[in-house]
Amino acid sequence: MPQDRTQLRRDIVEIPEAVERLLTLGGDIIRKVARSARNVNPPFLLSVARGSSDHACTFLKYASELVLRKPMASAEVLHGPVSIFELGFPVIGFAAGDAAESSLAEVADALASKGARVFAATSKVSHATVLPHVRTAHWLTDPIATIISFYGMVESVALSRGIDPDFPRHLKKVTETV
Repeated sequence: MPQDRTQLRRDIVEIPEAVERLLTLGGDIIRKVARSARNVNPPFLLSVARGSSDHACTFLKYASELVLRKPMASAEVLHGPVSIFELGFPVIGFAAGDAAESSLAEVADALASKGARVFAATSKVSHATVLPHVRTAHWLTDPIATIISFYGMVESVALSRGIDPDFPRHLKKVTETV
């Protein structure tokens, strides 16, 4: 199947235009929601998501912690969870060009030194493998560009292994976000 014929590829190509639409047409509502969040001033934020919505909530966590300065419930990987890493355990780390990039690079290198097979979307690593990635001119939009790079890699790997990325094995159901 040619790469430009998968639904995944069509979705990847559509992402920059969708982001532009969101930032251009959604600017007023984004500002209104941000104002409301600042006015309410909650001590923390909590998100609940499943499936592909996890990606949106991860970005919300990133943006809210940096822009609103409100923590969302997050685990420290180098404490308890590090025990699951063993020789060859695959790890992918996504980094934006922000203040946390060096920290993510350090964690990626630490996991690689423990034997994990670590790939990171930052050139600041010394032991992990640098993933090809695209950066924007702003740290807040870097995660979107980085995930586009990741989706392209997923499609490429799937096709090279004879897997149709539009119909992954073991997928039981598809949810639609409205």
